[in-house]
Amino acid sequence: LSQPIAMERGLSCSARARVSTWSAAPIRWRSSAGARRVPPRPWRGSANEGWIERKEGYGWRLIAVAKTPEALNQIYRFRAIIEPANILEPGFKLDRTAAATQRRIMEDLLAGGVERWPAARLLASGISFHEEVARMSGNPFFLQALIRVNRLRRLMDYRTLIDRERFYMQARDHLQMLDLLERGENLECSYVMRQHLSDAMVRKFQIHEEIAKKRR
Repeated sequence: LSQPIAMERGLSCSARARVSTWSAAPIRWRSSAGARRVPPRPWRGSANEGWIERKEGYGWRLIAVAKTPEALNQIYRFRAIIEPANILEPGFKLDRTAAATQRRIMEDLLAGGVERWPAARLLASGISFHEEVARMSGNPFFLQALIRVNRLRRLMDYRTLIDRERFYMQARDHLQMLDLLERGENLECSYVMRQHLSDAMVRKFQIHEEIAKKRR
């Protein structure tokens, strides 16, 4: 099996065992000294991915994870609201060092990284770009919201790695947005960001529909 397909099968299997529903009841683990500060070993990967979180007081709880095409669409519709808006924030300030780093990453992708890079690195490249732009807004609430939804969609994003071609388009869109930001054309960049997210939503929905048909 190719790496993306093998990863998708492995992750989806383990994730089903760890996260079974959108609305999970609180789960508590206790030791003789009281509530654990870290989850039991089998759940630590879930904690790192953001699929469980520490409760106020005692224990840990499962959090909702996007597992259906409709849930993924809801996340992308939310992102299509907040991400174009953060570019138009009064406190937005281009971080040229971060922008240069993101440009190198996107150029590396187009120079062959799309085919060579492991699945986790490919996904991280897109997440990093969008979170860096949100950080430049100067409004921490945009960044916090984006980090949260990125964790929720990560499980389903692994499944789209069977289509590496989309990363070429993603990298070109990201470079276009960097060009606009560097020229101070934030309004145009905001428009491109919204179109970029809308296109991504359509492509990923189609991929998940194809996967669902093959499993029937």
